[in-house]
Amino acid sequence: MTADLRSAPIDESSWRHPGWRVVAAMFVLATGSFGVSFYGLAVYLVALNEHYGWPIARIASLYTLYHLVGAGLLVFIGSVISRLGGRGVMVAGLCAMAAAIAGMSVIDAFWQLAACLFLLAIGWSCLSTAAITAVLAPWFQKRRSLAVGLALNGASFAGLIMVPLMVWIIERHGVERGLPMLAVGLLAVLVPVVWFALRRQPPVAASADTGTQERHSLAQIARSPRFWGVAAPFALPLVGQVGFLTHQLALLEPRLGVQAAAWAIGVTTGAGVIGRTAFGALADRFDPRRMTGVMFIVQASCLLLLAAQPGPVWLYVACGVYGLGLGNMITMPGVIAYQELPPRDVARAIGLVYGTLQVCYSFGPAILGLIRDATGSYSPALWFSAGMITIGAVLLQVTRPRGAS
Repeated sequence: MTADLRSAPIDESSWRHPGWRVVAAMFVLATGSFGVSFYGLAVYLVALNEHYGWPIARIASLYTLYHLVGAGLLVFIGSVISRLGGRGVMVAGLCAMAAAIAGMSVIDAFWQLAACLFLLAIGWSCLSTAAITAVLAPWFQKRRSLAVGLALNGASFAGLIMVPLMVWIIERHGVERGLPMLAVGLLAVLVPVVWFALRRQPPVAASADTGTQERHSLAQIARSPRFWGVAAPFALPLVGQVGFLTHQLALLEPRLGVQAAAWAIGVTTGAGVIGRTAFGALADRFDPRRMTGVMFIVQASCLLLLAAQPGPVWLYVACGVYGLGLGNMITMPGVIAYQELPPRDVARAIGLVYGTLQVCYSFGPAILGLIRDATGSYSPALWFSAGMITIGAVLLQVTRPRGAS
C-alpha cells in the first residue's frame, strides 16, 4: 500500500492530496507554538514583572539569550528532521516547550528563568518556521510555497487567538496556576494533532538537491555577497519588529488596559493574516524587493504614530496597519533567496539566512528595554525601531543583484 502510494502520480491541486492535511495540522501547530513561544514573550514579560518584581529590561535581556540559542539550533533543524522524522522532533519540542512554561510558575531565582527560557528555545527550534518548512517541503513540489504560506498563517492567528487567551488565563488564575494550565493545554491539543498528521511518510521526495554541481559549504555561502544581499536588508528591520512585538503589551497597557492591549495585539496579528495572503499573491507578479521596501516604510510610519501616543482609536489603527506587513518580514527573505541564490545552495542557505536573522533580532527586546528604562518612555524605543526598518527599506534596493529587475 505504501509502495503504491509512493509510485502514484501526485495531484497537488486536489484538496484530497494528503499533504493538505499536513498543512492544516501545521497551521494548528503554528498557532499554538508561535503563540506561547514568540508572541507569548510579551505576555510573560508583563506577568513575570508583576509577579516576581524583576525589571522589564532585565527580563528582556534574557530574551536575547533565548533567541540566540534558537538561532544556533535553526541551522541544523532541517537535517535533524530529515534524519529522525518530523513527528518525533516536533513532539519532543512540544514537551520541552510545555516544561519550560510550567517551570516559570515555580521558579524563585532569576537564573531559573534563564534555564526555563533555554528549554523554551529548544522547543521553539523544533516548531519554528524552519521546522514547519522542513516537514512540509517533501509533501509538495509545484505548490510548496502556497502550502508553507498557508501553514504559517497559523503564526499570525497565534497573536489573534493565543495572546488574549494567555492574558485571560493568567489574569484569572495567576502565574502559579495559569502557566501550568497553559502547558497542559498545549500538550493536550497539539501532541495528538502532530502525532496523527505525521503518522505517514510523504509520498514524494523533497527536490532540494537535484542539481549535479558541487554545493558550496556554509562558510562559502556566508561569504557570498548574494547571501548578504538577502540577509542584510531584513536583519535590522527584524531587530525593530521583534523588539516592538515583545514590548507591545507593556507599551499599550498603560493607555488601554491589559485586556484591551491584548486585543490590540490580536488586531496586529489578525491583519498579518490578510497581509501575508495578499502579499504572497502579489509577490509572484511584481518585484518583491520593491514591494517589501514600501511595506517597510508603511510599518515605520505606524511606529512613529504609536510614538506620538495618540488616542485609543489611532492606537488600534496603527497596530492594524503595521500588522499588514507583520508576517512578510519573516517570509520574504525565503522568497527572495529562492529567486536570487544559486539553486544548488538555496536549501542549505535558507537555514543560514534565518539563523543569521534570528541572531540579529535576538537583541531587539533587550535594546528596546534598555532604551525604555533609560528614557522612562517607549517613544524613543519606537523611534529606534522605525529607524531600523527604514534602513532595511534602503538596503533592499542597494543590495539588489545586478541584472535583477
